[in-house]
Amino acid sequence: MSAGTAGTQVIEFLSPREYDDVRQAETKGSDWGRVIRLFLDGPRLLLGWDLARSDDEIARLAGLDDAAARRAIDEAVRWSVAHRLHLLGWQEPDGGWRYFMAVG
Repeated sequence: MSAGTAGTQVIEFLSPREYDDVRQAETKGSDWGRVIRLFLDGPRLLLGWDLARSDDEIARLAGLDDAAARRAIDEAVRWSVAHRLHLLGWQEPDGGWRYFMAVG
């Protein structure tokens, strides 16, 4: 963790346990782990809307079809919330979605 402004703490890294959780999920073939991995550089979180990925990009990079990617994103959102992280998204005018990782 690194110090933020006004004495707050901003999480920039997964804990060793969380990182291992994601790695084990990937090893076991869990699609949500592959989605989370797209928002990591090692255990470091890639935070912010400027690092957003489209739903199509997530599906392609994770090697998933559209339906499997949607389920994996939903699971990744739930895992993130359970670990005080946020995998957030917005819908584009063309109907596609973009997702980014945030903390708080």
